[in-house]
Amino acid sequence: MLGAPGHDPHSLMLHCPEMRVLISADALWEKGFGVIFPELEGENGFAEERAVLDLISRLDVDVVIPGHGAPFTDIARALDTAYSRLDYLRADPARNAKNTLKVLIVFKLMEVRAMTFDEILSMTEHARSMRAAADALAARSSGRSSGSWRAAAR
Repeated sequence: MLGAPGHDPHSLMLHCPEMRVLISADALWEKGFGVIFPELEGENGFAEERAVLDLISRLDVDVVIPGHGAPFTDIARALDTAYSRLDYLRADPARNAKNTLKVLIVFKLMEVRAMTFDEILSMTEHARSMRAAADALAARSSGRSSGSWRAAAR
């Protein structure tokens, strides 16, 4: 069991050295990784994700079973893609906030099939990660350290 705190501070991966298999959860997908939630709360999620990717790069692994998507064997390419995505998000943290909102709304819509705009705003107000992402975007668009995402959404 290996800590993988980039996506979530309590995230874990499972590594079986004998079988050269890594169950990476949301730390590494074939084309990226999970949302970096800690950054939305002002924590070091980007640095943590980089450390997790560095750890994965040192493991002797033939196959990765990700939390989303099919198992894959081109670990070097997946790591290159993940590092590139991490650099992209780190260069402008608003990108991480936008991605977080998009992902969480899509997952909710997959569950309920349809929502009104007001229902989405209400959900954003009550879900901590969504509220943090929306606040980060509102602050950035208004040039302030905190903002009214509800006003910015309208």
